Amino acid sequence: MPSTPLRHTLSTNLIFFAEAYRAKYGFLRPPLHDALTVAFISHPELFQGTRYRVDVVTEGIAAGATVVDLWQYQKDTIDQSESNWGRNGKNVLVLEKVDVDAFWRMFLEAVRVADEVCPINKM
Repeated sequence: MPSTPLRHTLSTNLIFFAEAYRAKYGFLRPPLHDALTVAFISHPELFQGTRYRVDVVTEGIAAGATVVDLWQYQKDTIDQSESNWGRNGKNVLVLEKVDVDAFWRMFLEAVRVADEVCPINKM
């Protein structure tokens, strides 16, 4: 595919974050938080996850931290009903897997469509 200003901008951002996260955290590839969030909203079938109880620490040295009850320490104190996403239930879906090939097909198709209408490509 021919390079466009939009594609140049996207690849520059991905390369920058790939290097920054590799240097700081040892990641092999850059994080794609926003793109994966949009992908989950539009195509949740591409993802697999597990519901957990998650709380936010409100006091002390860990204030602001999120705590995921991976080991079900609160099993006896929370409502186990699948319908309870609230204060007393398993309130977060922690995504653990994604169909990587399908995600990239969707991502590249979105870039192709964006290329057609992106104002910076017309400058």
